[in-house]
Amino acid sequence: MYRLRIILTICLLILGAGTSHAESIENTEDTSRGAKLVPSGQKEKFYEDLYHKSYALVIGVSDYDNWDRLPGVKKDVEAVEKALYGSGFDEVTTVRDPYSDQMEDAFEDFISKHGRHPENRLLFYFAGHGHTVSKEGGREPMGYIVPKDAPRPEENEAEFERIALPMRRINEYSQKINAKHVLFLFDSCFSGSLLGKIRSGSISKKIHYKAEKPVRQFITAGEEGETVPDVSIFRDFFVEALDGAGDTDKDGFITGSELGEFLQKSVIEYPNSVQHPQYAKSSDIDLNKGDFIFKIGDDKKSRKFPSFRDYLGQTKFRGPKMIVLPNGEFKMGSLPDEAWHDRNEHPRHWVQISAFAISETEVTFDDYRRFVKDNPEHELPGDEGWGRKGRPVINVSWEDAKDYAKWLTEQTGKNYRLPSEAEWEYAARAGTDTPFSTGECIHTSRANYNAKFDYTGCKLRTKKVYKKTETVGSLPANLWGLREMHGNVWEWTADCWHGDYKGAPDDGSAWKVKGDNGDCSRHVIRGGSWYSEPWHLRSASRIGFFSHKGSSTIGFRLARDCDKPKCGPNRGEEVENGEE
Repeated sequence: MYRLRIILTICLLILGAGTSHAESIENTEDTSRGAKLVPSGQKEKFYEDLYHKSYALVIGVSDYDNWDRLPGVKKDVEAVEKALYGSGFDEVTTVRDPYSDQMEDAFEDFISKHGRHPENRLLFYFAGHGHTVSKEGGREPMGYIVPKDAPRPEENEAEFERIALPMRRINEYSQKINAKHVLFLFDSCFSGSLLGKIRSGSISKKIHYKAEKPVRQFITAGEEGETVPDVSIFRDFFVEALDGAGDTDKDGFITGSELGEFLQKSVIEYPNSVQHPQYAKSSDIDLNKGDFIFKIGDDKKSRKFPSFRDYLGQTKFRGPKMIVLPNGEFKMGSLPDEAWHDRNEHPRHWVQISAFAISETEVTFDDYRRFVKDNPEHELPGDEGWGRKGRPVINVSWEDAKDYAKWLTEQTGKNYRLPSEAEWEYAARAGTDTPFSTGECIHTSRANYNAKFDYTGCKLRTKKVYKKTETVGSLPANLWGLREMHGNVWEWTADCWHGDYKGAPDDGSAWKVKGDNGDCSRHVIRGGSWYSEPWHLRSASRIGFFSHKGSSTIGFRLARDCDKPKCGPNRGEEVENGEE
């Protein structure tokens, strides 16, 4: 489904205090997402020095009375709320499915309570339908955001204009606020008077200069006449930007101007995208000298972890490149409303993970060849005529993979093994709780799979079929620097097959116990392959495969236990940030 949807984010760097009356209509249902929000008391000292307090108002309308329902808005609100808490906001107020009077009350009460202090930071985010009413007689068209109870304009235009909230009002709100910085984001293909009266802004050089001067900034997801899908790539890139990708000059900060440029470039260049985001600053000379500022924190999802390669014996050869992942906690399994989820991915449960190292890529034929040379009882598997150089080893059984790990342990003096299912999913998710680490959708620009099929609602059926494995590391890494966790080849894990998670370990260890639900003649494979439909690439997707058999669609990657207190190589220096 496509929607004329607006996501409005008015990031007012207004540092004030208090709570919004809008909270009285907040939906308090526990969505049980897979990550915990950062409490306001843990924000960085940077924000304490720069701002007094940081508040956000997030409004989402998905269950309309007269317009098409927008189920994707619910996830938009959750994702943005989580991203804002992670970006230093003290309080995020969410309002779901408001009627017209509730929506206006939410804006006005929030501004009244939090907009008075000149050193506060505020953010307003609206997700729902938007509409532009064209005017006759040369009058300017007007854009509106649509509350739950608004009629469709083609049925009653006068009533629509009375109930819907015009962009003129949003502009008035921005002028009323006694705050330095205000940022509006509209995830819609929007036209009307607002952007016509503001001008594009350039990125100034000094962060403190930007912080001291006031600004009103506006970003829209597209131009008039374009459509915005219910599955929002604009929202995905907004969250990705706050996770660090929006820091285009790599100075540790994201400005509103950088955010606008990042969203514009990312959305336009996204495969099959028809959106052209626009961004600008206010034409008011007193409100266009500053810039909205986010600081990139150490706790962002987009992270570079230490990496290393162990030496093989006393030779110059080294094993696979390993990336050290820290302790963590995540929810394993799929959400009940995740498209194409399977009952074997339930019940969803919290798992504690101890620090461990995992190979950046799947084990290659080159890696495996050294093992075969030392173990003549094993043969170098067939490559299906695709070539071996740089490609993941295939046609290996679970037993072959286990023997390789045992050999590597002997060579390095470190405990190599197959990752547990929990460790594998922890690494694949890389801090996300969406179906893929890339968000709600996956694309052939990010993974090797059968794109004759489309994942639900993504509209990304590129019809590109790789028809074979790709060289490891040839596709973009996930947020933790791991390559091809989605697609290319299924990957063996240490766990025996169980038909669901009832009784599964919660400490990250492999589940090897046989029983009513266990079968150790099969082991779990994860990640999907070049042959797989996109739903098999989901982070939660799992299949049991016969342990003694191999396939052209199955390979593996390795895990390694960490030495305490530091996880590093057996000799030589640690390789920082993936560089050798």
